[in-house]
This record gives sequence, structure tokens and C-alpha cells, in this order.
Amino acid sequence: MKNPLLIAILITGIMYIIVGIYAWKLSKPMHFWAGLRVKEKDVTDIKAYNRANGLMWITYALVYILCAILVLLGHMLWGLVVLIVGSSLGLIGLMYTYVRIYEKYRVKSQNEK
Repeated sequence: MKNPLLIAILITGIMYIIVGIYAWKLSKPMHFWAGLRVKEKDVTDIKAYNRANGLMWITYALVYILCAILVLLGHMLWGLVVLIVGSSLGLIGLMYTYVRIYEKYRVKSQNEK
């Protein structure tokens, strides 16, 4: 395993898995957007909210794990395609998924109910 690209991809995937596990086990609401903290009073079910966040990050990590497997099997070109397309579209998917998670678990005002 002397391929530096493979090592970097695996480290990235593992880091996202760690973020997912951290979010899953966190007792306070996990935040997503930089500089914006989600307050406990703004979430209806913190445990379910964090579990959904954790699952989101772990799912995103699968792009990197798949890429690493392809590179490890000698399919460098396909690995790079998965990395570029998967991570780019995956970022958009992360934002879309997080907005849906937040909308599902946020405390709604009286006007929205």
C-alpha cells in the first residue's frame, strides 16, 4: 500500500466515519453549517437528529471507501471518477440531506403547525 492517493482517500473516508460516529453519540445537537450552532431547544428529538446526522456522514464516507477499494484493485481511473463525481455530488447531497434532517427535527412555531 505505497500509493499516496490511496492512503489519502482512506484517511479521508475514515475521518468522515469518525465524524458520523461522533455525531451519532453526541448528547447535544450536531451542527452542520460553519459558525451556526443548533441549540437543544430548537430540536424536537436530539438523539434521532444526531443519529440521522451520523448516518448522513457515514454514508458520505462510503464514496471514499468505494474509491479506495477501486484504487486498491488497480482501477485507478474509475477510482478517480468515483472520487471526483462522488465527492462533488456528495457535498450537494450532504447539504440537501442536512436541510431535510433539520426540517424534520426542528421545533416548529405555532404558525407552522
